[in-house]
Amino acid sequence: MAGNAFALKSWWQKNTTAAKPDTPVSEELLQLFRLRQAHSLLRVRINGQPEIFQSLLLDIDLEKEHLVLDEPFPNQWPIISWLNRRVTVDTQDPSLQTKFETHVAAVDDGERPSLRLAIPYTIGKEQRRKHFRLNVNGTVPVRGLIRHQDLGNLAAKVLDLSAGGIRLQVSGHYPELDQNFPLAIGLDQQPMFHCELAVRSFKLHHSPEQVTTVGGMLTEISPTDQRNIDRFLLRVQRAQRRIAVADTEA
Repeated sequence: MAGNAFALKSWWQKNTTAAKPDTPVSEELLQLFRLRQAHSLLRVRINGQPEIFQSLLLDIDLEKEHLVLDEPFPNQWPIISWLNRRVTVDTQDPSLQTKFETHVAAVDDGERPSLRLAIPYTIGKEQRRKHFRLNVNGTVPVRGLIRHQDLGNLAAKVLDLSAGGIRLQVSGHYPELDQNFPLAIGLDQQPMFHCELAVRSFKLHHSPEQVTTVGGMLTEISPTDQRNIDRFLLRVQRAQRRIAVADTEA
């Protein structure tokens, strides 16, 4: 078993290159990137079965929220038999201790068989929560425009913005905004781009004035517009850090 594990790790080191995430990630998800970079052997168990298999983390697909694992070894079953199985994954590496449970969302039975595991809910939830969130005030040029089918166009004040979500405030009470709706966002002086808001929070406020706040995830957004958000947030974050450093040195 040890010889096979060494051979598997050697093949991995020769045939792949480690990649680091190019977008902000949570500590929990970053740990998975470290596992990939260190070529750390993983132990995989099918829930309810005694067998222990070895595998390697080949890729982390943030867009599809999948972890790509090499075909478990030794695998005496057709790779397709792993589909939809609940599995537990862990590692014995003391510096990269990781354990999680998930399911096999897809399999690749091609030349290099592999499993696609759904990123565990707790890790995915933590990743979404830990996006850098920019509190928007009068000095940050972010504009919002709700384009509702029944209400028409509503100018919205952007309260905060992250790479994956936004929170808005509209003057008046609009119960209709508790469902997903189209949204236009403008950064700096650039033309507004269009996306959808998947509503996750909604509240009608009565005091000191009637306003509606709504927040959620940005969906149906083009890769170009997503990159523009990422760059905008990074630029503002750097500027805020420079101001903070200058204030401490003053």
